[in-house]
Amino acid sequence: MVCKHCGSQLSIADKKCPFCGMENTAAAEHHEAMSGYQKRFDNTRTEVLQEVKKSRKMVSMLVVIALLAALNVVLILVRENSYGIEESLRNRDLEKKREVIEEQVEEYIVSGNYSGLYGFFAENKILYISDGWDEYDVIGTAANVYHVFMDHFMELQGDYAGYQTEGENLSRICTELVELYELVNREYRSYRPELYDERAVKVVADVQEKCETLLCAYCGLGEEELDKLQGMDQQQMEFFIGGRIGLYE
Repeated sequence: MVCKHCGSQLSIADKKCPFCGMENTAAAEHHEAMSGYQKRFDNTRTEVLQEVKKSRKMVSMLVVIALLAALNVVLILVRENSYGIEESLRNRDLEKKREVIEEQVEEYIVSGNYSGLYGFFAENKILYISDGWDEYDVIGTAANVYHVFMDHFMELQGDYAGYQTEGENLSRICTELVELYELVNREYRSYRPELYDERAVKVVADVQEKCETLLCAYCGLGEEELDKLQGMDQQQMEFFIGGRIGLYE
């Protein structure tokens, strides 16, 4: 699975994303379900063992042992397949609401509310862990970029007190810029051209414009400097922007 916040690869054992630090909600749901399965198994096992104590016949003992073995097999199968079952049920529920979801997504795009769109995708778990919604991959990634960019940009500006340093906020900002410019890059688009319909291209361009407008206003960057940013890696961006805002000498 991948992190719904930053898209990094995760395992079902990761409680938090090792890259962005956000909670792995899919893993939390999985562990909660497994806890329920384990509790029911333990209760059943206790009942079976009580029956064993009451029985003095070998046949009964063999039946009980077979039942315990069967329960163990069922528990193992449930452990291995529970996540897939949960995801299948989630996808089926999303399909029932597809028309409503598509209308809501369109409203967010028309209004330019990409933070709201990111929240909507996250709430409904449409991206990364849901099959059949590939057409929203680019739009969802752009919305996620905008949301994270804005969150750390406002903290960097001092609009609200956060828990990260200026350098950490700048690093996340540059991480999102790199991902944004990958979406803009024509060579990158050639890998999945079917995802770049007219709506997706519009969203990416709009997010790029909003992010770069903030960079121009806060960092005093001009058009030529913005063009240079697109050719930089994350570390180069950090030193370049950090130098413009006095974070690095």
